[in-house]
Amino acid sequence: MKWNGAINKIVCTVLITFIFATHIFLSPGLISKKPVKAFAAAQINIGDYMELGTYFGEPILWRCVDQDSNGPLMLSDRILCLKPFDAAGKHKYPDGTSQFDITAQRERDSITKQYIYLNRNSAGSNLWEPSSLRSWLNSEASAGDVNWIGGSVPTQMNVYNRSNDYGNEAGFLSSRNFNSSELDCILPVSQKSTLNALDADKLGEGGFEIYSLPNVSTKVDELQYNFANVTYSNVEDNMFCLDTEQITTVYNNGDTLGYDYYIGKPTQTAAQKSEYKARNTLDKNHFWETWTRTPLGESRYAYKTIICDPAGSFYGAKGCKYGSIGVRPAFYLNTNTATLDAGSGTLYSPYINTSEIQITPNPTSQPNTTEAPIVTVAPATTYAPQATNSGGGITLSNNNGLTMILIISGVVILILLGSLLFVLIFTGKKRKAKGGWTPPAGGWTPPAGAGTPPAGAGTPAMYGAAPSYAVPPRPVAPPSPAVPPNPVAPPSRAVPPSPVAPPSRAVPPLPDLSPAPDPLEKTYSIFSSEDSTKICSNCNSILSSDTKFCTKCGAVLRD
Repeated sequence: MKWNGAINKIVCTVLITFIFATHIFLSPGLISKKPVKAFAAAQINIGDYMELGTYFGEPILWRCVDQDSNGPLMLSDRILCLKPFDAAGKHKYPDGTSQFDITAQRERDSITKQYIYLNRNSAGSNLWEPSSLRSWLNSEASAGDVNWIGGSVPTQMNVYNRSNDYGNEAGFLSSRNFNSSELDCILPVSQKSTLNALDADKLGEGGFEIYSLPNVSTKVDELQYNFANVTYSNVEDNMFCLDTEQITTVYNNGDTLGYDYYIGKPTQTAAQKSEYKARNTLDKNHFWETWTRTPLGESRYAYKTIICDPAGSFYGAKGCKYGSIGVRPAFYLNTNTATLDAGSGTLYSPYINTSEIQITPNPTSQPNTTEAPIVTVAPATTYAPQATNSGGGITLSNNNGLTMILIISGVVILILLGSLLFVLIFTGKKRKAKGGWTPPAGGWTPPAGAGTPPAGAGTPAMYGAAPSYAVPPRPVAPPSPAVPPNPVAPPSRAVPPSPVAPPSRAVPPLPDLSPAPDPLEKTYSIFSSEDSTKICSNCNSILSSDTKFCTKCGAVLRD
């Protein structure tokens, strides 16, 4: 079988089939990239999961933790990274003026055990709007192009212990992490952000109380506070950190979410990528500290932002430039643009925002459909194929498109197997037609003119038990020319015996013990009268006519 030819046939068949299928199913006249708008309006429910964007090259898992006037509030299921809230240095307000600062406060560093003097200039600012973390979370810029609103860049020199700086990292919403359709799912919202007393007079838009914790470390269920009275400013965000009020709401939804869900655990990648290390506690199985966007309200703490610790308590961080705190972003889902037609909203089958495809086999006719807004799908929705055959048009959702791909793949595999079977049968017949020796029905017939062995001649031993057939006579070899006798060597001179050696005794010749030829077993011969020679039929030796026994095999020769 010529495998090269067979393989060429198979490859050509597969390529032709693939090109044909691609032409049919991907022809511009058959597929319209216009999204199908066929689902009824519905809302994602509290507790549902969805995937949107990536970070560190891994999909980000989000969970709906609340529903309010802005829509579904989505919180990252885990801490995505560890970063400082803000960087040290000269700080500015959003209008470009310098931020108010305080006289440095004397504190003892928990690591070096040395006394340090902290304020916004040396430890970072707790004002959310111009903070480094907010600038990064809401930026779509590439690496090196992020607009740091507060003026302080979180480089190694400006963060504590040079750990987890991100001054040269691309923005969180950059194309490295989110594509355009995913960005459309994020709803920009304007929401309250509480203020430190140092900034209340300049930025305050409402409220009259300064926010402070009742205790140094306050449990979330102990935080009884009227958030409506807190001094605040309105800040518009795409992506943000939860404030203490929103975290309290997550805690209150514990029946659905779990009562410790408001406490963050990092992804394993976040723990591995962190330059800050904590033995046996910084991993995906342990709770970790997370930033809120709520500042401590007293002016003397203008460099401290409230964090949620692994025990679920709120307290003020040592300083905003500390890079050992986790970042757990949140956003509001845009239910007018998000399309969640894949997945079931569970942890192991989260919703996935996808674009749908419209397939129209008859490009000359247009389906008569009324477009409705693209909306989300609740988990109870059954994803049945949506098809409309009006005027010859067929509309399929993205799930049906996957089904069509599977069908095409099955057809290609069947064609491939059929081609292989065809090649095997074709080449087998071809080989059989060209095939080797086939014995004739009547056995082998000797050629004309072949001689016949004399009566009594047996089958030569070399043929074993093969069927007997006439053996042509062996051609007679010409007589060998006479060989002249060797010249007689001159007599050698007698060498006197050694006087030491005794005379040697004559050794009588050994008797001939070879068995005499058995005339009963070998009594056949062939005589040729042409040149007066005989041929031994036993060994085919050529002998003289007067020889009675074969000198080679001992057979008795008869005329």
